[in-house]
Amino acid sequence: MATLPESHRRTLALSCGGAVRVHWDLPTAPARGWVWVQHGFARRGHHLAGIAGALTSNGWAAVRPDLASLSPRHSIHDRSYLLRCARAITASAGDVLGVTMEGVGVGHSAGGAVLGWLSSRGVGLGPLILLDPVDTVGGLLHDARLTTPLVLAVMQPSRCNRGGATTTRLAAAGWPTTTFSELSHADPERIPSTLHPRDVSVSSWAVRRACGQGGSADEVVRLGGWIVAATAQSRE
Repeated sequence: MATLPESHRRTLALSCGGAVRVHWDLPTAPARGWVWVQHGFARRGHHLAGIAGALTSNGWAAVRPDLASLSPRHSIHDRSYLLRCARAITASAGDVLGVTMEGVGVGHSAGGAVLGWLSSRGVGLGPLILLDPVDTVGGLLHDARLTTPLVLAVMQPSRCNRGGATTTRLAAAGWPTTTFSELSHADPERIPSTLHPRDVSVSSWAVRRACGQGGSADEVVRLGGWIVAATAQSRE
């Protein structure tokens, strides 16, 4: 297990074709390992801070990159940029934790496609937990040679997940799938770090219109618990 610095949160600016902010959330005791928590298209790391906090509370170090750069402009569709950033992020794991170890990937929406593709390119990511993944415009996940252990969480079909096309394809390929039929595509962003129903946030009107009515607080917390359990099981 890694020895952690005194601070429980560190924000780094990594250079990989523009400065990319990377937020590390650290447990109070030596970490069980580290988890890359990746946001989706047009989002930022803070949208999945609840998932990172829940993992940290259960002994994991979690990294949340703001995987976009505006100077020069890059996006999660730029493959060479993604590879440069992935190498910088996995290297930062060694710097922050003091040891080098393979990480677990938790990716939401297009973030799942990003981590799936990167894992197939040998960047230090092992098991993957994909939360209602949606492939990118350039087909990152379609082109990935997925061999690493992978589990899927599937939400209601909507415009936000293109009617569930990506999860349908992955499930048909035989990857283990858990369906959360009462949850919308946006609900992973509502998970609180406490995993307590009273702390579940309310989706905005715009999000509900695009992605569908969100699930109950209890269902959102159940998804959070599933993520924590799946992360632990990936290392057993």
